[in-house]
Amino acid sequence: MSQNDLSRVISWLESRGFAVQEVPASRNAVIFSGSAAQVAAGFQTAIHHYVLNGEEHSANATEPSVPAALAGIVSGFVGLNDFRPKPKTIRRIVARPKPDFTDGSTNHFLAPADFGLIYTVQPLYSRGIDGTGQSIAIVGQSDIQVSDIREFRSLMGLPAKDPQIVLVPGSADPGMLDGDLQEGDLDLEWAGAVARNATLIYVNSTNAWDSLQYAVTSDLAPVISVSYGACEPAFSASDLQSLMLLGQQANVQGQTILVASGDSGAAGCDVLFGPQAKQGLAVSMPASLPYVTAVGGTEFDEGSGTYWSTTNGAANGSALSYIPEIARNDSSVGYGIQATGGGASTLFTKPFWQSGPGVPNDGVRDLPDVSLSASADHDGYLICDETFDSTTKKFTPVCPNGYYGGFDAIGGTSASTPAFAGIVALLNQSMNSPQGNINYALYALARLSPNPLHSISSGSNAVPCQTNPPAPDCPTSGSGAGLMGYRAGPGYNMATGLGSVDANALISAWPSITLSPDFDITVSPPNMTLYRGSVATAEITVSDVGGLTGVPSLACTVPAIFVGVTCSIASNAGANVFKLTLTTSNNGAGLPAVAPRMGTRIAAPIAERFGTPGARPAARLAFSYGPGAASYPLAACLVIGGIVICWCACQCANGKAKLVPLFAAACFVAALLGCAGATSRDPAPDPPVSIQLTPRNPLLGANGQQQFTATVFNSFNTSVNWSVSPALGSINVVVNSGGVASGLYTAPSTFTANQSVTVTATSIADPSKQASANILLLAPEAGAIQVIGSLNGMSHSVGISLKVN
Repeated sequence: MSQNDLSRVISWLESRGFAVQEVPASRNAVIFSGSAAQVAAGFQTAIHHYVLNGEEHSANATEPSVPAALAGIVSGFVGLNDFRPKPKTIRRIVARPKPDFTDGSTNHFLAPADFGLIYTVQPLYSRGIDGTGQSIAIVGQSDIQVSDIREFRSLMGLPAKDPQIVLVPGSADPGMLDGDLQEGDLDLEWAGAVARNATLIYVNSTNAWDSLQYAVTSDLAPVISVSYGACEPAFSASDLQSLMLLGQQANVQGQTILVASGDSGAAGCDVLFGPQAKQGLAVSMPASLPYVTAVGGTEFDEGSGTYWSTTNGAANGSALSYIPEIARNDSSVGYGIQATGGGASTLFTKPFWQSGPGVPNDGVRDLPDVSLSASADHDGYLICDETFDSTTKKFTPVCPNGYYGGFDAIGGTSASTPAFAGIVALLNQSMNSPQGNINYALYALARLSPNPLHSISSGSNAVPCQTNPPAPDCPTSGSGAGLMGYRAGPGYNMATGLGSVDANALISAWPSITLSPDFDITVSPPNMTLYRGSVATAEITVSDVGGLTGVPSLACTVPAIFVGVTCSIASNAGANVFKLTLTTSNNGAGLPAVAPRMGTRIAAPIAERFGTPGARPAARLAFSYGPGAASYPLAACLVIGGIVICWCACQCANGKAKLVPLFAAACFVAALLGCAGATSRDPAPDPPVSIQLTPRNPLLGANGQQQFTATVFNSFNTSVNWSVSPALGSINVVVNSGGVASGLYTAPSTFTANQSVTVTATSIADPSKQASANILLLAPEAGAIQVIGSLNGMSHSVGISLKVN
């Protein structure tokens, strides 16, 4: 948000007694705290105490209202309750005197070396692609024991590398919490097991959504792994809006968010391990956001093949090759619900990139997008973590002496998600650039033949459902009675998405998708300079370079802070040629207190080539409003055959700019959020504000009047403050809007002869800029008659001497 809007929000909060704790670098949120009474008075909602499943909670009873004073600035509020999302882990504790990762009873467990061989990560290591120079943010809501991560990396032959731990500013330390601590250990250990030399950033707070928000708004890392979620109906309108905007901002910034699709199968609202689904078909949020990649789960299906060695290798691996997979489903009647999450969203329409063989023609966002092994039973991921004694309330490390006293084998989409985050970090290293929303390229690659994905055609995520009385969507007759879910099948399916990946083939094939542009955009002239009351135009040409189909259309918008500036794009010389027009008005009314100065340049890209979404080309496109002010984007959308592709210009720290593709029709909102926090400045200074005052040297007698006109250049805000020195006479504002600032000076009735008075006009846009006029007050001679004349609001007096004979 603009500085003016930000100041307005902070001022309002502080005036109501709230304590403002932090403003993220992106300036799209304000972190504050207060009492329940202040919340009730400010947001028209009461905070109540609740007991749910034996746990006490505080939460708002109704959806909070945005105060009228903040309407149009604030979209909603989050954090008014202490409900915490649940981790998507399934834990299996195995105790053995001396366990092997392949043991005598034919049990197998995944070590990093196994994962690297099964999913073909090892060839990437041979090419030097190991995560060096990359970073992954892990979203958490519990303290962890760094010693667990150290022990895991040592046992698995990984380089020593401690995670960076970031406590979200303003958050209390959550302490070590059973379930969430193990989740943090799992995510850190397995993201780092795949991208072994990447920097791991553990973002900790009392709530995973606060951690996610901080990871995005602070742009901590280009890859974010989220192992938390809840079913879509569980989110309030404010929470939903907040997560949507975070997803959009992450896409703008080039961040890839990986989210676990859940482990309740097709019954995303039912409790994991619950005996039967009772709430119908549902999917998990934020996995269903079109701005994230939803990661599902598979399990290995060896059949009669030999895929494991009877002994472990030097790096503790025993897998021999890729192992066939089926949809992960360990559910059974009596044992409870546990299967890979997937299905159709009830909140989001189908993104343009979600197409291809097997994708349902249902008009909505389907998930998951991809999957990896996720069964704790067949075969679990080995981790070092802590066991919790509910009696002593103490944690004990599982492997302080190696894996000789026992170990944890963990599954769930909480395991497949950080593992896939590691693969994305390797992709970023290979491409030498963050890839942002990777879904477009994933679905495009899946349409190739052959392709780098393992399509999963067996199994399902069907779970037991209640038939008496029948739960929503639960079949009550036929062979599928009492089971609810989706079958795997060739191509895309709502059990495993596009399938699992061959990491080496995926990364090798990636440039064929992201570096193949469909069209060029050229703009002439390259620079447009605007002043108050002016119009500037440019010609935009969209040309086919690799498969442009349909008739494109362009749209543009200008950030709201630029009062009086309008932007329009119309067809010009041909079907693919457009005319961009920027117009500024003379009216300075309604401008923020610290008004932007004009002289804004919009330097459009010259012969820049933009590929299909997923590419992140550099471009020379910037929109700022003066030295010392934040940079803002000029967002543009290209619509081709019903597909909306949007861009936003964001300035970089080096003074250049980058043009970032977006992935939603509502790209303008995302563009503003993603770019408003830029701290760099346009490298070329804007024309300085200047002010001119006329007339400069008038003469006045007693009670005479003079109207002055102040003209302010290079600023939207043409208003001025008037002053008189010394304080003789008075000056009143005649008009201070519409591009004109006028003041009427009235001389005093008595004064010392030939007295000099200075009238000064000070620019409100830039108080350092002033202009002055000197008035000479002339007293009439003794015995003279004063004659006053007026014209067009100005009056002058002259003394006529009469001599009496």
